[in-house]
Amino acid sequence: MSEAEIWRRIRDALSGEIIACQKIYEVPLTSLGYLVWGDVDYDDLKGLNRQLAHVLKKRRIKIVRKHGRRYALIPERLLAPRKRKMKLEISEVWRW
Repeated sequence: MSEAEIWRRIRDALSGEIIACQKIYEVPLTSLGYLVWGDVDYDDLKGLNRQLAHVLKKRRIKIVRKHGRRYALIPERLLAPRKRKMKLEISEVWRW
């Protein structure tokens, strides 16, 4: 079986939703720190990024190291707005 055939099968399996997939945003931790903390200097950013990493780990977001940089792998489901479920209460029941 050729590489092209194997790749075609992989694409078909993922696009046909045979395997449950999720989108993951790969964000450099330093860039995320500059966005979150705003206008801070480099030395302060190091300490603040430790707090940021702690908060991300509490939310079960993976932090990986690639090519000497740390990246936060944020699943799309954590960024999407949650659907609220409403509980209906019936106060009076009418007999017909």
